[in-house]
Amino acid sequence: MLQPIHKQTDADRVEFMELVHLNLFPKFPHNFTFPLVEDPNYKPQTTVIYVFVTALICFFITSTAVCLRLWIRYRGKFGIDDWLIIPAFVCQK
Repeated sequence: MLQPIHKQTDADRVEFMELVHLNLFPKFPHNFTFPLVEDPNYKPQTTVIYVFVTALICFFITSTAVCLRLWIRYRGKFGIDDWLIIPAFVCQK
């Protein structure tokens, strides 16, 4: 289980509630209590696996698209956009 990097403190809670009172979060419930205050053993849900799978799928789609484009252009003539797609593709990782 992942542990929070920074354990939530009372000062953090006060600072957050000050932001709420400034109406930065208009739909925030007025009777909100922090879960760690009610239950010290509270473990927040994590969505890391969903983010990882989504990034992996996007990586394979873009890799396939770039490789197919460069393969098709290799048979013809490279333009400036083809030369620029290579550093853009490398920088996305």
